[in-house]
Amino acid sequence: MEKIMKLISKILLGASLLSPTTQAADIGVEHGMLYLRGKLEQGDAMRVYNLLSNGSVSRAAILLDSRGGNLLEAELIATMSLDARLHTVVAGECLSACVNILMTGQTKSYFKHTEHKYISSVGVHTPYYRLYGEIVEDEKYSSTWWNYYGILHAGGMESRDAIKFLDKVYTTPSNTMYQFSEKELRGMGFKKIDYVED
Repeated sequence: MEKIMKLISKILLGASLLSPTTQAADIGVEHGMLYLRGKLEQGDAMRVYNLLSNGSVSRAAILLDSRGGNLLEAELIATMSLDARLHTVVAGECLSACVNILMTGQTKSYFKHTEHKYISSVGVHTPYYRLYGEIVEDEKYSSTWWNYYGILHAGGMESRDAIKFLDKVYTTPSNTMYQFSEKELRGMGFKKIDYVED
């Protein structure tokens, strides 16, 4: 596992994942690890499935840098991550729907660069959908809530902790973002990856 973390740090050093998040999803394999950058859109889960099933992924890790997007795609990718027993790493930011994927990791890690005072960003808000052009926020105990609960629980979170996590999600309006602090990430069992410069 330590070798994987050092490799991830070197990849980040190359700045391939530190560029601003793009609008369209960029999904691929780098150094044997799956990466997902940008907005989750319809069809992204199939792209991840194809990469996982064709043998391209030789290291059980997915690097995430996404502001979210299509929740259904995120849930499908989260299920694949659980099945493949992937380690998840925030390499930049993981917001909104991306967190569904992040929370499935065998280990969950974030990136920190002490010298530049940079830390990966993890944020959540109430899921929403559009109905006739209007934003409609999801409600607690909906099927989406239960799907999220199932993902959290399958990812190793105890029931009471999953409910507390979902309370943060569902009390944060969809037009804002609850950003987890480093202390909160560590409290949820996240591991820190220090930026390594050669």
